[in-house]
This record gives sequence, structure tokens and C-alpha cells, in this order.
Amino acid sequence: MYANQPMLQALDISLDELVGKSHFDLHFSSAPEIQNNVKHVVQMAEKLRSEVMYSFPSGEVRYFEYVFTPVIGNEKKVEFVAATERDVTDRKRATEELRKSEEKLLALNDELERRVESRTRELLETQAKYLYVEKLSAIGKMSAAFAHEFNNPLQAVMTTLHGFKKWGKLEEEDRVYLDLAISESFRMKNLILSLQDFNRPSAGNKTLLDVHASIDYVLLLCKSDFKQKRITTVLNYADQLPHILAIPDQIKQVLLNLLNNAAEACVPNGGEITISTWREEQSVAIAIQDTGVGINPENMDVLFQPFYTTKPEVKGVGQGLTTCHGIVQAHQGEIRVESQPGKGSTFTVLLPVKGD
Repeated sequence: MYANQPMLQALDISLDELVGKSHFDLHFSSAPEIQNNVKHVVQMAEKLRSEVMYSFPSGEVRYFEYVFTPVIGNEKKVEFVAATERDVTDRKRATEELRKSEEKLLALNDELERRVESRTRELLETQAKYLYVEKLSAIGKMSAAFAHEFNNPLQAVMTTLHGFKKWGKLEEEDRVYLDLAISESFRMKNLILSLQDFNRPSAGNKTLLDVHASIDYVLLLCKSDFKQKRITTVLNYADQLPHILAIPDQIKQVLLNLLNNAAEACVPNGGEITISTWREEQSVAIAIQDTGVGINPENMDVLFQPFYTTKPEVKGVGQGLTTCHGIVQAHQGEIRVESQPGKGSTFTVLLPVKGD
């Protein structure tokens, strides 16, 4: 029936175009919603608040806050509905922008927390790795010191035993026991030399290396541990295997890591570790096969990634296979893995006979 000037300006329409027409006659998307609000006020005779959206023919979209008030006539019936509106587009858009900003801040906060958590975990893992390396270094130095101290008295004992054998008048049974004592002393000496040699790092220079001798050295270090874990070893050495050009202590580290992993896979029921060697074209192959628990297929692709481990924290930090992979690659070699859950694993190291 009537609209004031601000209303006409808001709707961008003249009074003549508006008066006498229904909302359904207006080309606004909100017309049906307003018509329903008016019907509700007429039927219920109560005030109604609403927020509607206008889509103008020009494509502009604006938001209005409406208050629909019933006008009661003499017969106590609703004769008119007075609609008061306020343009809240700026407030609506500001609220929406604020909501989007809050969502962005929350997303950034979540991302920051994830990064902090990830970085903290990496730092803790790195710290654990260095602690592990420091412990190994300390054990290596201590074992070398013990080996040096044991070597001197052992040499004196061996000299005395050789003197008895050469100059003493012995019965045949005594000579057998003396030979056994000398043999065991030589075995102790070899073990001491292995400890000293294993702890003594090379200068990073590649030299001709006897693969079988290196495996034997490492097996001496593992012998006690294997016995405690009820693990037996089988050696399938190739005849006339050529020497390789390699850094000795690094290759021994690879062998020790692989043997330790094979032993852990056999815990707690024990098992068998088979070490095989052969010539494969221009490389020497070393295969370490265990009868342990095996590796799940989904873990095969992440075996050599840093910090990946299936061992408890006190036993591993996920650097053994990563280190092995790095050393073998630096020697222009490769590592192959074959495994079936419950049937054990085989790690095969191939090292070129002639390296750089």
C-alpha cells in the first residue's frame, strides 16, 4: 500500500511501480519468502523477525533484516502488516569475512601444531639416534681398551705354553691338552684382533677386501649373542671368490647390521641364519637368510627409510638399514630383499669387484 523513500531507494524502484502490486509481481528472489512471512503475521497476529536476501536484476546481492508487525483494526483483526527493514549487507559480509578469517587461523594453527609435533618427533628421534651412536662408540672404545689389556697377558701365556711344548718333557695326554690350550689361546687372540680391527676406523680408503674373512670376523663378534638366542649359522661360501675394492670397516658394519637384524627376527624361538656367497657377473654377492618372522608386504617399500624400525625403542632407532643402504650405494652396489611373513627374509648385498 505504501513505502517510504529509503525503502524505494533500497529496492531501486518507484512508488508507482510498487503500490498496488503483490510481492509475487516483483522480480526479486526474496518475494515468495516475504509473502510467506506476511501470511504468517496475518494468521498468527504476532510480530516476526526475519532476514532475507535480495537478488537484484543487475546481479547485486544484498541482505536485509525485516521486522513484520501486525496492524489490528476495529474488529480486532489484522488489517495491515507493517514491514520495517534495515540493510545489513555490510555487517553480513564483515561477519562472513570474520568467519573465514577464523577458519583460516584455525587451519593455520592446526598446521603449525602438526609441524611442531612433527619437528619435535624428528628431534627426539635424531637425539635417540645420536645417543645410540654414542653408546655404540663408547662400547667400541671400551672393547678395544679391554682387548689391548687382555692381549699382553695372553701373549705371555702363549709364550709360556709354546715353551712348555718345545722344551718340556710331556706325556702324550699332556701334549694333547697343551695343544688344545694353545689352540684356544690363538682363538682368543683372533677374537681380540677382531675387536681391535672392528673398532679401528679406516681412513675412508678402499683396499682389497676378502669378503669371507670379513664375514668370519663379524661372526666372531656375534657368536655369543647367537648362542644366547639359540641361533645356528650355516655357511655356503663360494670357491675362489675374488677380493673386492671396498672400505673394510664400512662393509663390516653392513654385515653386522644385517646379521643383528636377522637375529632379532628369529627371537624368541631361535632359528637358523644362512650366509651364502657367489660371483654374479662383475660383483660379489653376499646373502644373509634367516628363518624369522619375515616382513609384511606393506612395509617392504619403507625398509630403507630413516627412522623406520619394527624393533622396540630400546633396541633400535631405524638407522641400521638406512646406513647399510647408504654404504652399499657409495660402493656402487645394491641391496635386494626377499621376504614372506612367517617364513623369514633374505637380504642380498652385491658389491662390485672393481670399484672407483
